Amino acid sequence: MRCLISTEPSVTKTLLSQSVRSLATNIQSNGLLNPILLYANKVIYGMQRSVIARYLNYDFISCYYCESEDQVERIHKEQIKNDIISL
Repeated sequence: MRCLISTEPSVTKTLLSQSVRSLATNIQSNGLLNPILLYANKVIYGMQRSVIARYLNYDFISCYYCESEDQVERIHKEQIKNDIISL
């Protein structure tokens, strides 16, 4: 993950690395705004956020443990809507 977040010039700049770097900068500035979503003991949405939070030495991160796929989709849509509103 360090290679994706790094601002070192020697790091290859791919769309994924730029996206991860942007997300890491956002998390450093604003905190982890959207909790990760878990379903059936798996991260469904937020894997990059959880890895970046670990890289940034977070001790705890928020999550939703969903009971159904419908609940996952409802929460995810709400997070997307909130992200668009905050822009």
